[in-house]
Amino acid sequence: MELMTWNDTLAAAAKVWASKCEWNHSFPPLGPQDNTPYGQNLYSSTNINTDLVHGVQAWYDEKYGYDYDTLVCSIKPCGHYTQVVWATSRQVGCAYYNCKGIEGLSSAYSDSLLLVCNYLPFGNINGTKPFKKGAACSKCASGAGWCKNGLCNSACSTAGKDCSCAAHCYNCAKLDNSTCRCSCDKGWRGTDCSVRCEDHKNCNPKPNERGYLPGWCNHRTQGSSTRRLCPAMCKLCTPDPDAVADKCEPIRGPGAYAYSTASATFFMIQQLMVVMMIILSINNNAAL
Repeated sequence: MELMTWNDTLAAAAKVWASKCEWNHSFPPLGPQDNTPYGQNLYSSTNINTDLVHGVQAWYDEKYGYDYDTLVCSIKPCGHYTQVVWATSRQVGCAYYNCKGIEGLSSAYSDSLLLVCNYLPFGNINGTKPFKKGAACSKCASGAGWCKNGLCNSACSTAGKDCSCAAHCYNCAKLDNSTCRCSCDKGWRGTDCSVRCEDHKNCNPKPNERGYLPGWCNHRTQGSSTRRLCPAMCKLCTPDPDAVADKCEPIRGPGAYAYSTASATFFMIQQLMVVMMIILSINNNAAL
């Protein structure tokens, strides 16, 4: 999971929408000609003096109706919870507004508080789990395993305060402690070298067959999907069909020992607490 930090631009967009007092989602632009997509959670209360932490806690409590393995939500909605704990979301900005009524809710919601929180990058991608179970900071989106309290800290470039190397490297990979990155052995790829270096069957097709072409590896629009499905063709890893899994003992960064046995649930709660602390600063960060 990524360390969550405050984003004033997201907060400004949240303020714009909260002041509309409408019970539906809308995504005001983050700037002139800036249509960057972002995620959003809403919360309302007839008690305009309610503790805003209660709103975030209500989102998180949806976890009790959510089945991680099947992605099924038995007590809808669950989307607020999955956005709060979405592993790759690392920026949040929130605002609230005291409304004289919230359009889309019953008349009982006169004199109500509306809380809006926006997230970057957005979460809740259909068919995708909000996080992966495993050792903390072993699959950070940056590719490096820099860690703060069990959360990936993408602001780090070297070891120091709030920047402990907690990388995990598998399958005979080597760990560069200065960059906190794994260098995979033949046959493996991924941040922690736990994924086989294999291409999709449609990579580098024969003449007159459809598929992913080598020239697409760095294509402006096709490049991302091509590199993901055809890492060997794109020379992102070296294939080895004879590579044996777990042949070598894993290598762990010096900061990994404190987190290696902790449960994913612990880090979800920790992530929630970070967001709660940020919400408490709303009065100073987003004038109403």
